[in-house]
Amino acid sequence: MQRGRVLDFPAGAGRLSWRPYNEGFDVAAADTETEIFVNPEIPVVHGNLDGLFH
Repeated sequence: MQRGRVLDFPAGAGRLSWRPYNEGFDVAAADTETEIFVNPEIPVVHGNLDGLFH
């Protein structure tokens, strides 16, 4: 059973994304440097609060 949705922004390497993901949340992540994100199970997109999501 899915517990809810979480956005980790700015996600960095994804360290904080992992816990809610393991607890059953639907997690998405965004950061300006998506290449450093290390959780392949969690979708990550380029995001910048000074601009638009890509």
